[in-house]
Amino acid sequence: MIPIIENKNFTERETLLRKFQIEKFKRSSTVPCVSMTIDICVEKLLAERLIYNNSIEKEDKITLTHVLIKAVSKVLRQFPDLYGYFDGRRVISFENIKINLPVAEGNHVEYVVIENPDTKSLKEISDEVKTEVKNIINGRGTFYLSLKGLFMLPAFVRSIVTSIPSVRRRSAYKNYGNFPITNFGSFGIKNGVPVISSPMIGVLCLGAIQKTSDKLTICNILPVTLVFDHRPIDGAYGGKFLKCLKELIENGTHKLFN
Repeated sequence: MIPIIENKNFTERETLLRKFQIEKFKRSSTVPCVSMTIDICVEKLLAERLIYNNSIEKEDKITLTHVLIKAVSKVLRQFPDLYGYFDGRRVISFENIKINLPVAEGNHVEYVVIENPDTKSLKEISDEVKTEVKNIINGRGTFYLSLKGLFMLPAFVRSIVTSIPSVRRRSAYKNYGNFPITNFGSFGIKNGVPVISSPMIGVLCLGAIQKTSDKLTICNILPVTLVFDHRPIDGAYGGKFLKCLKELIENGTHKLFN
């Protein structure tokens, strides 16, 4: 059954995206999750980004999120189960990493999907994100248009298509990606625990940077939370991923700016 939304303040686009959210998080799609949070010092990363941005044109400047997308993707290559799908019995692996970046627009969220950002330059990542954000603002977001096309099908056809697991997985992979990175910090929120819907296995949440200090040093700390489906992934796997991400960001920033 297609969920119904009644809100006179919603546009057609906002209503459609809200229907998707309700369908995505229906009871049968929720999974047993574990969350882990690690604090990462981003002092070196911020310094490198400043140097990088000072060397390029203003319109090409990159954000911290662009750099973190690349960093996360590089580490994900070592932990392929995190960007796989779980069908309840087995992990379905993918060769390509497709990062899903939620973007707030009006009363809803749409998504930018970046394929294999670990193989791309920061400028390429930035250009892809900026281009798709402009499309979203103008009502031409790739995800929205694909969802709109689905809802243009007759209800009985749509019901049949979306009830086939393999079809749902292919559609999700193509239009939604296989590893979301949500940035709660962009709203000034210190941290959060996103919800996972099947068949996703993992999602990463970036919190707001907090400045800490002691008698000798001042450091900008980024809280990063990994949420994962605890059926195919255990705590050791998730913990190692976060440890490797912390090591890359704190001591391997040169690998991200080449």
